[in-house]
This record gives sequence, structure tokens and C-alpha cells, in this order.
Amino acid sequence: MSRLEFQILSDRKDIDPANELILCIIFFPYFYYWEPISKVLALVGNLPRSRREKNAYLQFYLHPQTIISPVSSLTMDTSSQTYTIQTAHTNWIFSGDTGSTLLQSTFGKSVPETCTSAALAVYPVRNLSALLEPSLCIIQPDGTHNLELQLAAVSESGLDDNASSTVFHLADPAYPVDVDLIITAYFAEDVITSRIRVINKGSQEIMLLDRDSAFVRLPYHHDTRLTSFYGCWAKEMTGFHEDRLPRGITKHINSQISRAAVPDYPGCYLSFGGPAQEDSGDVFAAAVAWTGSWEYSITNTENDEVFFSAGTLPALRILAPGRRYESPNVVMTWSSQGKGQASRNLHDYGRNYGIYNGKTERPVVLNSWEGLYMDFNEEIVTALIHRAAEAGAEYFVLDDGWFGNGKYARNQDTCGLGDWQVNREKLPHGIEYLCDECENVGLRFGIWVEPEMICPLSELFENHPDYAMQLRFRDRVPMRSQYNLDLTNREVESFVYDTVASLLSAHPRIAYIKWDHNATANVNPGSPANPDDQGALNDRFTEAYYRIISKLRKNFPSVIFQACSSGGMRGDLGTLQFSEEFWGSDETNALDRILIQWGWSHFFPSKAIASHIGRYKEGDFKLRADVAMTARLGIELDPKILSDADFDTLKQGVAEYKKIRPLLHSADLYRGRSPHDSQVTELTFVAKDKSQAVFFGFKRHTDPYTENLLPRGIDASRIYRLTELNPDTSPRIVPGDFSGADLLANGIPVSFPSKQSSVVVRLDAI
Repeated sequence: MSRLEFQILSDRKDIDPANELILCIIFFPYFYYWEPISKVLALVGNLPRSRREKNAYLQFYLHPQTIISPVSSLTMDTSSQTYTIQTAHTNWIFSGDTGSTLLQSTFGKSVPETCTSAALAVYPVRNLSALLEPSLCIIQPDGTHNLELQLAAVSESGLDDNASSTVFHLADPAYPVDVDLIITAYFAEDVITSRIRVINKGSQEIMLLDRDSAFVRLPYHHDTRLTSFYGCWAKEMTGFHEDRLPRGITKHINSQISRAAVPDYPGCYLSFGGPAQEDSGDVFAAAVAWTGSWEYSITNTENDEVFFSAGTLPALRILAPGRRYESPNVVMTWSSQGKGQASRNLHDYGRNYGIYNGKTERPVVLNSWEGLYMDFNEEIVTALIHRAAEAGAEYFVLDDGWFGNGKYARNQDTCGLGDWQVNREKLPHGIEYLCDECENVGLRFGIWVEPEMICPLSELFENHPDYAMQLRFRDRVPMRSQYNLDLTNREVESFVYDTVASLLSAHPRIAYIKWDHNATANVNPGSPANPDDQGALNDRFTEAYYRIISKLRKNFPSVIFQACSSGGMRGDLGTLQFSEEFWGSDETNALDRILIQWGWSHFFPSKAIASHIGRYKEGDFKLRADVAMTARLGIELDPKILSDADFDTLKQGVAEYKKIRPLLHSADLYRGRSPHDSQVTELTFVAKDKSQAVFFGFKRHTDPYTENLLPRGIDASRIYRLTELNPDTSPRIVPGDFSGADLLANGIPVSFPSKQSSVVVRLDAI
């Protein structure tokens, strides 16, 4: 048992009862006196080293009917053939004998281990009621929609000492089709993911229709509420709608092939027993980790039973003999402490597992776009690099307009995409010169690319019109004077990878890539390279995108990647598994960003959401800086346009942010009043041990205003010292020492001036 990992078996014939008794006698004092001798016994090498492993061993040896993996959250009761997948506060229970249908019970809060309630198929493939849709629909070689899945085996493996995957191997006894249901539990994060693998083991092709990644039975209640998220360009995630779940099927879809997060978002919250509360009540949250067309459905039966299913948007896909289909993950969590705890669960999952380099702090970036657009030369860029350093930036990113030569030079957005050569007129000394300039002032250099696109006015299109996506027998339709490249064509996939890899190889000091994607692939939804399997276009496009960026991450692991797509249209958990961050919106107005970032906070930690102090239509620079601090702060303007006073305010905001960045990028976020309901909004970032916190208050109206604003999440039993950060010309709080109980009950008195304004307060336990 050196790996602390067990194969789940249908009986326990491999364990000798006499040996089991001996092991119980040997291990009993070990468990009883765990604390004083655990470190010594850990030296043996194959004994449990943590409390979770100790508890697993105790259960395993003292309850012979139970099999458990100490590195996972799976237990099996052989007497009832029940499998329990458990996180810190959530259970999902399954039951079934080999050769029978695997059943599931309700997904939700932890229940006693004796609970074996399971009455519905874990993965329905037929209409089990008049209302439920099948989660998997296959057209067999004989033309029938005929599938029956029986449990063949169960296996599990630990990912680390906190997470493990359980695979329910299901098979059709009549047709050569296998389905693996793969469920991964993240114990501390209270997150469970679900996906499927379909394997054609026959000698003829089959066709996939519906293929949900997850099907979940939820608590039934006469008053279940669905919170959905939506938006549009420059208003991402500002749509925030809660509806009482009607009887029947409620379905949300996004049919964009190459991006996922706008207009509808591939995630939702469900509350049971009334409207979702921030800090109380039972809440289920889920998101599809996929950067293409998706759907999720909630079914409410006539008996108030609730079922959730989600995955890719179904389209006919051919599965050849011996081939397999791998679905994306659906990420799910349960909270009995309202939306706030569900969000914090997802934030922890993102930092620890779901976001690339999720545990590292993010740098302050100055991006050139709103400062220069495409109108620049080497001298102008060099000057901006120096001003970026003076403002406190750590990275400088040159945005669009640096490439293309001759008649297709990228001087406007109508031409040049695909011609990735440095513009010799604008930048005669090339990228290495700019890297030198950044290095001389202590910055790192980054650059913008849009490698999945091609302009009709480009050398690439003249030479390879076949690289562009096109629907057979239809003229191509341009979107923003560009087409999507056909990533399902392996030659094009290689071209896109080589474009970025060659840039990074030729210029190894490039430390940041802003990867943009400004036109959806469903404008010309066809592949000249795969004319006979167009139903697979969504799957194959996204799979190719993942292969490209995954290979880049492997070969250039230190480069930071930002996902951008007309703003936040790739703010999804599929893209973020390969990217450190995403561009939250092209809207940099601080007041608008309060609502945008509020929406994103339901799924992502602050460090993943790029938010820049911008140039247009905003309040004062203190407000702009304070709003950007609640995400990943950056700058998107040329400081030369600022007055001395505004530049000093900008510098001060960046400097204050750097001091509290370690906390902001690792803290638990507690939301206060919603900007959808109030002109005053509160956010509190609290350290895991509650020894520190940073409180933000935002006022969007212009009247002078004094109110006690409530921090949340701090320890009521501690005393906190309050200090105002990034202060304005006059203080907005009275500093001092206050009990956590008093602050939670009565708040922090804040005096706002007669303008749209903000306050930042640091709380240190003493």
C-alpha cells in the first residue's frame, strides 16, 4: 500500500480476515495516539502521513465492509454496493451491482454514511420519464437510437493528497459501446467535476448526438431558483437574472463555435427554498469548462424533482471504429452558506487546479492599446515603455499594429492578420530593441497576437484562401474584416502553433502573450478540410485550440498568456486551464467595471480577471485604481496625457496595490451589497487565517454621503487595526482598533465626498 491507492473490487476475497484482525490490533494505538507519534511513524514510508489518510485507514480497517482510498474521497460499502464520493461538505452517492444499471442519489450536503437512497440512473440514456431528456444519444450502425449502459467496473486513482478521480466503467451488453463516467473530487475545495468518454469498440462507425458531461440529481423543492449570467460586448456578465424554476425543462445555450462566455455564460447557480442569498441557504453552482458551443439544462418534474445536465451543444458527430470521444468537464460545487461560499469554492478550485499557474501572483501590466492604438513608431513605443516604468508597471505589452509590411501593413484593422512579420517601417530595430528598452528600465516585454484569424487583405489569404473557414456552396462572410482560420485542418493547426512558437523562439525575452480572438467561427461554420463530419466542427475546433495552446504552454512554460476575445468572450474555465488570466471586458470605465467584475467574481478569483486603469469616461484616478485592485490591476493609457496630480494618483494606486497584492490574490472574497441593487457596493478580501483583510467600498452616485459600510468574513473574536489605503486628499475613515464583532455588527463609518468615489481599508488582527 505504498501508493495508498486501492482498486475498487466487487468483493473482499483479497483481504484475509486474520490479517485484518492483526492489522487492527497493530494500528489501534497508532490511531489513538496519533499526534505524538505520527511524525515518527511517517518515516516508515508506507503509513499515513496526514489526518485524512489516518481517518481513511481507520475506516478501512475497523469497518471491513468499506473500501476507501486515502488519497481520494471515494468509499465503497460492499454490503450494499454503494459508492460515496465525498468532499469536505458534499456527498454524491451511487449504487449498483456489476451488470446492472448504476444509480445515483442526490448531490448535496454531507449525509450519514448509512444513506443509500438511489433511485435514478447515474447517466440516463433513455427517456426514463415523460420529461427527462437522455444525456447520451447514439445512433447505432443498424440505425436505431438504442443504448443501455450497465456497470462493468469501478476504478480510482489519486491526483494528489487532496483530489482523486473515480471512473465508473459502463458498457452496453448488446452493442460494442463503452462509456466511462469520470468524476473527480477536490476535497478541500468542495468541488466535483464530471465528464464522459465514449469508446466505439465495434467494427462500424456510430454517430453521437446528445453527449452531456454531467447529469446530476439535485434536492427537490417547490421553490427552486435559477440564477443565470449573460451580457454583451463591453457589458460582459452584467446580466444577472434570477427566476423561479418553472415546471419542465429550462435550457441555456451558446452556439458560438470558438468562444463561450457571451452572450450567455456557461455557468449558473441554483438555490433551494427561495431566492439565493449571499451568506445563507443551500446553493448549487456549476460551469461548463469549454471554449465552444455549450448547453445546460435544468429539469423540474411534476413532483418538484430537479435535475441538472450540461455539456457541449449536441450536433451529429461520427465516431469511427476504435475511436473515442472525450467530453469537457463540468465543474460543480455545493454550499449551505449561500452564493458567497459557492464562489469561494470555485475560486479555490481555480487557484489550485482550474487556472494555469493559479497559485502565482500576477504582474502589473501596461498595455499600449488605449494609449497608442495602431498609430505608433519605435520612438513613441520607447517613450511609453519609460513612462510605464515610472508609473510602476512590471510588464509592458505592445498591442495590435506591430506586424505586416507593404500593402498589407497593419495600420488599420482591415488588413494584415496572418502576416506575422515585424513592421519594418514602424519598428526598424525590431522586437529585440524593445526588449532591451524594457530590460533597461526593469520591465518585461509582452506582445499581442490574434493567430486564429486571417484578413482577406493579407499575403496569407492570397496564398492560402483554403485556410479560412467556409460553409460549402456559400460565400464567406467577413466579421470585422476577417475570417477564422480552419483549425480543424491539421495544416492550419500547425501554422497557428508555428506562428506563436516562432515568435517566442526568435525572441525568448517575450514574457507575455495577449491572445485575442475577435470574430466567432460560427459566421462561416464550415470546414473545407472535413466536409463529411461537419457536426464535429465545434468539438474539433476547440480541441485543436486546446492542443495548440497546451503545446505552447509545455514548450514555453514561463510565458504568461492572457485570453482575450472581443473583451471577455473567452472568460471560461476551458480556456483558463491554459491561461493565467482573461481580459474581463473592453470596457475600462471604472463604474461599469464594478458590475462586470461583480459578475465574474461568481466563478473566478480576482487574479484571473484583468482590469486596467483606462483612459475614457471615468471618475477620478483613485476610483479607477481602487476598482482595478479588486481584479488584476493594470494600466491602459499613455501617462503623458495625465496631469501631474493624476499621474501621482496613478503611481500611488499602483504602489498601494503591490503592497496588498499577495493578500488579494490568495484571499477569500466576501461580497456585500450588489451593484445591481444598491449604489454602494462592498467587497472584503479576507486571509485564510483571518489575520488580515482588505475592505473596498464603492459609491456610484455623486451626492456627499456618510454611512457605516459592513465588512464580512472577518473573525468576530479578534481585534483589528484599521488603516486607510490609497487615501484621497481628505481621509474617509477614522483609523483605530475595533473588535471584529463590532465591525461585523456596526460596520466602518465612511465619509464619501460629493463625487463617485471609493474607499480602501486594511484590517490587521492585533
